[in-house]
Amino acid sequence: MLDHWRAVGVVAYAAGNLLLCIDELGLLCENGQFKHEVKNDDPILEKIVHFGRHRGIRIMSTSQLPTDIALRYRSLCSEFRMFKITEPEHMKYLAARIGKANAAKLPHLEKYWFMVWKDDGSTVIVRPQPV
Repeated sequence: MLDHWRAVGVVAYAAGNLLLCIDELGLLCENGQFKHEVKNDDPILEKIVHFGRHRGIRIMSTSQLPTDIALRYRSLCSEFRMFKITEPEHMKYLAARIGKANAAKLPHLEKYWFMVWKDDGSTVIVRPQPV
């Protein structure tokens, strides 16, 4: 799996002008950084995170736990979409990142509801309607 994402990163960086979607990004990270096996001698995912905007690359990723994601990546995120969260350590991180008042709403979200937080400080709670 790690070699796969490294190869995807190389192709994405070479192609440019795209939206790179990474499901479960936390599996590629460990101890607050991208795993060595992902980086090898060419830290392509870090390169995309830091310089991808110059190549027209946007990134959308998912992770079950925000703290599993590499700190470098988290620090550059401009938007979070979060479902119900109750784990104290995750709440502590999110309170520092999105504000205590916003984080306090997360344990009370109903099934399928989610909060969108943007780095300008704005938030909205999305309540999907049954079809």
